[in-house]
Amino acid sequence: MPAAALVFLAGCTTTQAYFVPGDDPAGVIIGEIGDASSTIDLAIYTFTHEGIRDALYDAASVRGVEVRICADEVQTATIDSQRRNLKTLRDDAGAQVRVATGNGGTHMHHKFLVVDEHSVLTGSFNYTWSANTSNDENLLALTSPPLAEDFSAAFEELWSRCEELE
Repeated sequence: MPAAALVFLAGCTTTQAYFVPGDDPAGVIIGEIGDASSTIDLAIYTFTHEGIRDALYDAASVRGVEVRICADEVQTATIDSQRRNLKTLRDDAGAQVRVATGNGGTHMHHKFLVVDEHSVLTGSFNYTWSANTSNDENLLALTSPPLAEDFSAAFEELWSRCEELE
């Protein structure tokens, strides 16, 4: 499997695929969050990576980026470090944080990030250290306002059925 592969999709000005083992998807995510100037919408199943948490913290609390996170309810209830990350972002950085089950009470299994309504990062990659170092994972980074609009619409639908993190 290639390390970072360049992919071409119609309507995308930038496309890049990253794979673990071999690449550093967390670094890509942290860089994209660092470039955000207005909005970040994140739908995530598992979120324990402190470096990504710190980048989101900086975006929300230092740069004033509007950060909204929807995380899986079961993962948030059962993984202490995920719950701590989300509460830190909500209570200390001012991020909006909600939790959701999937349709029909199943898991909310999305893993995507929309930045400034023009960039999308998506794939199998969970926001964990093991996902970045040892799992077989992938991340697709796309710069495409039309695609970001589609992901934003999906996020809005998800957000509407999420509940506030307790």
